[in-house]
Amino acid sequence: MAIWDDTFQFLGSAACDCNLPPVVSTFTRQVLSLLYDNDSGASGIRSAVKSACAKTLTGREDFVHVLENLYVVATPLVGGARESKIEDFFDAAIKATVVGGKAFDDSNNFDSATHYGKKVFAHSVVRPNANAINFAGFRPLLSNLVSAIRSHAAAAVAAAPAGGAGP
Repeated sequence: MAIWDDTFQFLGSAACDCNLPPVVSTFTRQVLSLLYDNDSGASGIRSAVKSACAKTLTGREDFVHVLENLYVVATPLVGGARESKIEDFFDAAIKATVVGGKAFDDSNNFDSATHYGKKVFAHSVVRPNANAINFAGFRPLLSNLVSAIRSHAAAAVAAAPAGGAGP
């Protein structure tokens, strides 16, 4: 949880004192996208973004520009869903993979005697099978990331001094 605490602290303080860390202020040509699960656990990131840039995240936006080159992208709400998480974009077949006699459970509270969680899914299912996995379900998410990149590129061009190299 410490990394999220640091992220929230950074987002909350960045708008207040504009003493931005190098990853945000120096590399303004490159987009820094913070991807988050669009579920009940997103309240902290939503609060931090509101504090940083006075924008209220609903989870229905393709992306939100926070400041400088920092954008936040929520996992999209697809098919009328009210919440989403990264695991939702994998097809049912890959999520049905049994590891050590256990089934996958993407909730945070599962019976470890009969199920495995997100970490095992990432390391024991996704990583070794990445070349065979059908990632087509990720198109809505990837489309939103591309939109953020294009938005930033357009803003960088608009901000570039005439004949200059831009930010």
